[in-house]
Amino acid sequence: MYLEHFKLKAAPFAITPDPRFFYEGAKYKKLLTVLQDRLAQGCLCTFTGVKGVGKSTVIMQLCRSLGRRYKIIRLTRPDMTPENLLNYLVFELKLADSLLEGAAAEMQLQNWLAKAEAAHRLIVIVENADKMPLSSRQVLSKLSTAPLAEGNLFSVLFSGSIALQGSLENSDGVELAASYTLPRMNRKEVREYLDFRVTHVGYFSGDSLFDKAVSNRIAKLSNGIPRNIHLLADKVLCAAFNLKAPVPIADMLVETPSLEEIIIDDVPAEQHRYEWLLALGCVGLALLIYWVEPGQYQSNELEIEPVAQQSPVTDVSTPVLELVNEGLALEETLAQDIEVTATTVEFETVVESIELSAESSNADSSVEAVEIVVAEPIQQVAPAPAPSILAVSQQRLLAWLNEQPSTAGTIQLLLVRGGEDSRINEYLEQLSDSLDANQLMTYSTVRQGRAYYGVLYQQYASRAVAAGSLSGLPAEVQKLGPFIVRSAKGVEDEQGQI
Repeated sequence: MYLEHFKLKAAPFAITPDPRFFYEGAKYKKLLTVLQDRLAQGCLCTFTGVKGVGKSTVIMQLCRSLGRRYKIIRLTRPDMTPENLLNYLVFELKLADSLLEGAAAEMQLQNWLAKAEAAHRLIVIVENADKMPLSSRQVLSKLSTAPLAEGNLFSVLFSGSIALQGSLENSDGVELAASYTLPRMNRKEVREYLDFRVTHVGYFSGDSLFDKAVSNRIAKLSNGIPRNIHLLADKVLCAAFNLKAPVPIADMLVETPSLEEIIIDDVPAEQHRYEWLLALGCVGLALLIYWVEPGQYQSNELEIEPVAQQSPVTDVSTPVLELVNEGLALEETLAQDIEVTATTVEFETVVESIELSAESSNADSSVEAVEIVVAEPIQQVAPAPAPSILAVSQQRLLAWLNEQPSTAGTIQLLLVRGGEDSRINEYLEQLSDSLDANQLMTYSTVRQGRAYYGVLYQQYASRAVAAGSLSGLPAEVQKLGPFIVRSAKGVEDEQGQI
């Protein structure tokens, strides 16, 4: 909006991290150098800071500087079980094409790190490490202390909130070598940071775009957190553009609420209000439908229209007849004698004829004669039980393998133990709540004498297409750690009998 007004080539205050805008002032460059040196020595350390302080930007710059000499694996979804975590590392390092047991996957990694003269140098960076289970943290800590061949290296960097360091230090089985915290910016650093961002996108005027009063105001409202600095700087530039001012002034931020109100309070309040409006709208719609078409919501009462005598009614949609003390109790007074022939399917009996008589002048109905002939129960063959969700998913897999080329791809979601106590059907039903059940496929295999079920999802033209679809899985499924794509040939080779 304001780029042309201030003669800028690009937006200087985007919220998403961009390594091209890495600010080497303040403590950022020093911290980056320290992290590079520490990870190059092989260790397990933490990198913490408040939300929005710039941890992701530092990590992206760290990957750019070390990526030429080291194999770097970034875990952006750390809530993995130890077995899934180990298999993810094995898959990224191309040590296996199929899922392994936890112990087997760990052995693969240890053998890879212990291989002499291989120059295997691995750095694992875990972002949002607060969400990683303790058991998975312990696995990474164990690998970081495993024996290494000369020239090989394994380092782990846990990145997360300030509380992460304390939780790791108090965890059994996790050995930290060092901890680093990215601090907030002070007023001087905020001003330098603002100037750096705008000059990086083409602002070359003799004076600063943000004077001291504006930068101090931004520093105070943002608490020195870069993400909040971006929000406020973008807001004041928009205000200056709307007023056609050559530069922003501090008065444009006077009415700006506190940071907590900008980021936290407003959004939930809007959502809460919309939820109430939506609920009221649904109630109003239901009432409108009820009053417009009330007949559809009234109770199903027996309604019998008068017919000519000796013309029996041969179809009654919902006969409601109750036998009370060897007689018939009727809900309505009938105007004339009628003969009703009806069939009740629910009890498999046939009522052939019921002769009823009522006096039209008397409100109390009387029963003159009742004749009920009940036929023998109709023998029915019990229907065959429906196939289980496991059997259907197995048949779907066989059809896929027969119809698709060996280069077709799929996503493996789970590896579940087999046997009598297997919970495979329960897992498949849970997955059906979030995914298309018609796209679930299951294969069986035996590994080291133990039976397993592998759960696959979707049918893709190739493994590359399947890999590109991982991020599109529902959030509740991604918590399982779907981390591996399979080829039809790989699944067919592994398919066995349980």
